[in-house]
Amino acid sequence: MPWFMIHSHISGYNIMIMKKEVPKNLISTYDMVFNGFGERISQHEYEGLIVFLYDEMSDENLSKLLSYFIDKEQVVINNDIARYYNKDKEIYRDVSIKLEKNGYIAWLDDET
Repeated sequence: MPWFMIHSHISGYNIMIMKKEVPKNLISTYDMVFNGFGERISQHEYEGLIVFLYDEMSDENLSKLLSYFIDKEQVVINNDIARYYNKDKEIYRDVSIKLEKNGYIAWLDDET
């Protein structure tokens, strides 16, 4: 996964931002998750995202996407996908609401 750094100078301070390059095929999904959850997701949100995105994405793409938001390697995420994908969706209703507020329904239509 390629990384690149952006250097910026703001009000006399030098800051360095680490940014991941998102593959084109994941940009709309990345934007939906980022807009709904921010840069980092909780364990509960992580599990819920697996539950709601699993049927629409390959395991590889889902693990790559989630690796942008949680500090886990893709191989660990792949194991977690197998553990959480079929959990009860009602447990993660709050995750579903955040997804829906950020284009989940339209995303589902685009993916089909």
